[in-house]
Amino acid sequence: MNKLSQDIDLLLHGIVMREALKLRQAYADYRKQNHIVTLDDMLTLTARLVREHPSVREKLHKQYKVFFVDEFQDTDPIQTDIIFGIAADRYDPDWHKCMPHPGSLFLVGDAKQGIYRFRGADISMWQEAETVMRETGGEVVPLYMNYRSTSEICDAVTGVFGDLGPLRMHSDAYQAEYREMVAHRGHGPEAVFHHEV
Repeated sequence: MNKLSQDIDLLLHGIVMREALKLRQAYADYRKQNHIVTLDDMLTLTARLVREHPSVREKLHKQYKVFFVDEFQDTDPIQTDIIFGIAADRYDPDWHKCMPHPGSLFLVGDAKQGIYRFRGADISMWQEAETVMRETGGEVVPLYMNYRSTSEICDAVTGVFGDLGPLRMHSDAYQAEYREMVAHRGHGPEAVFHHEV
């Protein structure tokens, strides 16, 4: 019975995937006929332009000398391909092999704050970009100073997450490395709570 169940699952999966691909193509044709461009279309078309038209990429590379990407933790693979492709002196279809011109690419973000996994951003992209930056002569500067929170909040977070011992340093494709934050603001006003009955 188990083999039959697996065969049925495979058959249904194939049917659903075939129909999903037809639907995807029909939607792409509809957008094209009606001159509709989605965010995904803009990203994909830009990446293709950079990849398939060296003269355009070269013009963009010469025109834009410095790239500052804030919230890099929310950058997806297509956006990363575009950024590294334009910033590189020598283009390679694999962005991991693109060498950004020294001083041309500044990535700022906090891997612990990534919220766009549903759009393709993930911690592994962050880790890969850090590796590429180091390997191409760039510098990775961890920021520990928190300019928003008071020391009471930073101390409370450290009290909870700092006590996790070896677990807190664990970093993989799904979890950013824990880094203790230091409050720039110092102590804040004492919290006062009012509750009326």
